Amino acid sequence: MKPMPVAATTRFLVAVVIGAVAAGCDAAEVGDQLVLECDLTVIVLQIGEETAELSGRLGELTVTDREYQMRFPAADDAHWEVRVVVDRHTARFKWEHGREPFGALFSDNVRRSGTCEVREEQF
Repeated sequence: MKPMPVAATTRFLVAVVIGAVAAGCDAAEVGDQLVLECDLTVIVLQIGEETAELSGRLGELTVTDREYQMRFPAADDAHWEVRVVVDRHTARFKWEHGREPFGALFSDNVRRSGTCEVREEQF
């Protein structure tokens, strides 16, 4: 079997990167509603209102040029605080629930990551 030429490999890699950017989850307009499914969990973002909803829990939404950052406060002893960051261009997410400090190695917190998909139906 002959190895693939370098030029063909380069074109393939460029196509994959462009496809990943095109599959982002960017809402362009203030007032838009964006429904994301991240590992079977549905998150509804209200762009411009700085709110997000996760399983009936309201949270804070911060929109930057690169990310949607969400914080869902602890509701009671059964619902820990949840922090979710979604890259607007690649739709990759990082999820952590537990307690402070978030983003540090803390044995009580649960982390997961993956890719979100934009759902067509609106809530």
